[in-house]
Amino acid sequence: MHSFCSGRLLATETIMCAEHIEICLECQQLFNQLSIINVTSRSGSSIFSPDAFILGEHVDYEQISDYLDNKLDRDRVEFVKPHLDYCPVCSAEMSSLKEFRKTIEAELWEREEPQDFITKVKSIFRRIEFPNPVYLFGALSILIILGIVTFVLYRWMIQDKDQHTKSPAYVTPGPQSPRDDPERKDSKNDPTSPSGQVVINRPTDRTEVIYDTGKRYVVSYYDDRISVSNLAPELRLDAAKVMKGQTIADTALLEELAQPEMDVRGGDDDKKKIVLVSPVGTVIVEDRPVLKWRPIEDASSYVVDIVDETFSPVAQSPQLEGTQWAVKESLKRDTVYMWQVTAYRDGERIEGRLNQIGKFKVVSEGKLIEVGRARRRYTSHFELGVYYLREGLLDEAEREFRRVLARNPSSKLVERISTMVLQGRR
Repeated sequence: MHSFCSGRLLATETIMCAEHIEICLECQQLFNQLSIINVTSRSGSSIFSPDAFILGEHVDYEQISDYLDNKLDRDRVEFVKPHLDYCPVCSAEMSSLKEFRKTIEAELWEREEPQDFITKVKSIFRRIEFPNPVYLFGALSILIILGIVTFVLYRWMIQDKDQHTKSPAYVTPGPQSPRDDPERKDSKNDPTSPSGQVVINRPTDRTEVIYDTGKRYVVSYYDDRISVSNLAPELRLDAAKVMKGQTIADTALLEELAQPEMDVRGGDDDKKKIVLVSPVGTVIVEDRPVLKWRPIEDASSYVVDIVDETFSPVAQSPQLEGTQWAVKESLKRDTVYMWQVTAYRDGERIEGRLNQIGKFKVVSEGKLIEVGRARRRYTSHFELGVYYLREGLLDEAEREFRRVLARNPSSKLVERISTMVLQGRR
């Protein structure tokens, strides 16, 4: 009875004892006495209590399987684990289940039929831990954007290549007269043209690319003609003339502002002349310009004089040690001015020097507004340079073309334009 109450009997023996106690009053009294005496020792171990073995309770097969698969909740584990540790029947059942699983696990994987391929794939994907959907969507979006950008760049490169490799020549049957289109050439005067045909738009001789402020200009040469792509329509004709070395500014205005060097002091040594830098022979926007000149030997100071077209004095600088002077008072707009620099040594005017006279014109109020609009419209240095040349703003044009040359240092065309602008007024 002591072994029964302490739970040390086997399951079969426990069941037999329990059945006997149910029908024997004397054994029931003994069982109750022992239960009261050992209640303290059985505290915290209710799962091994005689009541449990009286009822014949053991861990069933499903509970053992769930225990091995970690599917039992915490309270159930606290009951099952000690029972499996001390009950030889249940412990044997668990060991048998473990061995059985090891034996059939590899066989089940190898014996899967082909028709269960989809099920296999699903099981594989269930084991994969996918990232956060937000991150996955972001990465997919970046890949799509990169694909679109790559496709656009590829298409742009292909179109640009086709533009330079395909011949723009077109041939049409010709009883037509060349008078109908100045671009057409009569086959009678062209021995290379097939009889009875008129050639239109002959192929390009060569092309040149100019890069400027995010833009790309393609210069195409057709014999004696030049065309520029991506240029503002109103500037294309002027740009072609500039590339040919032609003047696009008002000729009368440039002749008015041009002034040869004059000897006003009677000297004849060309090395002793005072050379004016800017503004010379140009139109300017500022009504308070900065006048610049080159230094000469032995000069300790300079004085600048400005007069109008009637030779009336307009402004005079103080004694200057440097080689530039900012006019203090605003000059009248839409007016032509002349200026000259006199050199001094120790406060005495240096005689016998060749002094150059410079001319410039300050734009009118209306032209000032037009220049402001042009600066907002034309966003590239090349377009602004062409516009400034057309308006006679030569200093601004030279500055813009020098910026284009800095971006295209190997471009002979841009270098030639910059040199032409510089030489045209020095």
